[in-house]
Amino acid sequence: MTMDIREAILRAGFKWRPYVLRAYCDTNMIIAESKGKISHPYLQFIIGHKGDIEARYSTNKGVLPLYMIEDMRKSHKECEPFLSTATQPLEQSTIIKEAKIEDG
Repeated sequence: MTMDIREAILRAGFKWRPYVLRAYCDTNMIIAESKGKISHPYLQFIIGHKGDIEARYSTNKGVLPLYMIEDMRKSHKECEPFLSTATQPLEQSTIIKEAKIEDG
């Protein structure tokens, strides 16, 4: 699997090691966690850490229940703006809010 990722990175024109992408993901998911987009146990599971004792009885107990998998997917989707390298279009409410601040 690592070789597939390495080859994809090279074909994209970069000379990064796969670890660079993991570090990017980890850093930005921590920021998403600080903004309340994902729980700490979910984050630990997604980035491949064993987690604390709580994780032993929830995310690391073998087979995850379907409802937990779906909740993790929902949480991960909310983190997408933190992971994307493309600029996100501003929502209209954000534009109006910023315009009001500038008008003072």
